Amino acid sequence: MSRSLHWVVAAALLVIYVCGSLIFLYGPSKELNLVHWHQPVGVFVFVLTIWRLVMWLRVKKGETGRGIKHFLSSFTLPHYVQFGLLISCLLMPIFGVLMAFFGGYSLHLGFAEIPSFLPKNKEAADFFYLAHNSLAFFLVCLICLHIAGAIKAHFAKKALQKKLDALLKM
Repeated sequence: MSRSLHWVVAAALLVIYVCGSLIFLYGPSKELNLVHWHQPVGVFVFVLTIWRLVMWLRVKKGETGRGIKHFLSSFTLPHYVQFGLLISCLLMPIFGVLMAFFGGYSLHLGFAEIPSFLPKNKEAADFFYLAHNSLAFFLVCLICLHIAGAIKAHFAKKALQKKLDALLKM
């Protein structure tokens, strides 16, 4: 289940990134309607991230190696990257929604539209636009670190397996 969730979120982040990049480059054009893809998929990732955090922080009776206490006691680079990915996936949609609402735009969920209930405020919209886009860059950097770590772990595991096989043959 966890591996499936990982790849669903990865695919959703790819869709969000492509749509967001095209919106950034060409603006929110009516013909492409990219905002109507970008926003609901972003909300979907937000909900999955909350679910992932709840499941991750939950500690079952008699189980060790999980939960916030274990996480904080064994902070390594992979933990920092994972923590950064989770926090980014929480903050980006919040900044995006605030950017849209302060800009006077609605939030499109695919099946419903939530109109802006905040007063139009260009300064706040610009701030959240900058925060949303800066966090997107940070998220791409974290994803690259995550991929590099996965590749390193894969090859380290293969090398360890070869050494173990050689020892067992002796």
